[in-house]
Amino acid sequence: MDDVFAAPAALAGMAAGAALAVALDVFYSPTVRAERKVLPIRRLLLAVLLGVGWAAAAFVAEDLREFLLLVLFLTPLAVVTVTDFEARVIPNRVIYPAILLAFALSWAWPDRGPVEALIGAALGFGFLLFPFVLSGGGGIAAGDVKLALYIGAAAGWPAVLAGLLLGVLIGGVAAVVIGIRARSRSAAFAYGPYLAAGGAIALLVGEDIIDWYSG
Repeated sequence: MDDVFAAPAALAGMAAGAALAVALDVFYSPTVRAERKVLPIRRLLLAVLLGVGWAAAAFVAEDLREFLLLVLFLTPLAVVTVTDFEARVIPNRVIYPAILLAFALSWAWPDRGPVEALIGAALGFGFLLFPFVLSGGGGIAAGDVKLALYIGAAAGWPAVLAGLLLGVLIGGVAAVVIGIRARSRSAAFAYGPYLAAGGAIALLVGEDIIDWYSG
């Protein structure tokens, strides 16, 4: 797509983010809704995430179809980023439909199909399943495993590799900066947003990263 579409895409993404922020509570279960503390900047954060994401999609997409696919699959990543920061949860009401859509539309990508989606999903799921089992859900939560599966299904093989590795790296750096280990190994840490950041990178330029790394 022409770069001229980046600015309108950013404005549309910001508007969509602000609207989603208003309706965000519908994704929470009644228990989570009652216990969560509303993130004061939820509307601003979601608007910025979608504005930047949709603008980036306009930059990298080859055509309108790829742009719409990128926008569709970047949006759940932004939503779960906010919900995980706000309530330490990746809602099933977001992630399950997103996974189903990733598989249902896997044929629509110009450079990959259902096979790549299945391989990517299996890798994403397996990549975080072991640390989830090892930690008993105390470090990596079940929602993080589902999110990794979604990233794999949406980004496909081999882009999922870049997304998972970058997500782990970003999350590790964030944990050190925040000082989570210094305070308590059991302290709450929202890992999903950093995994989602890796997923967004995988969707946008994951294959380019793999090609660069492969030489």
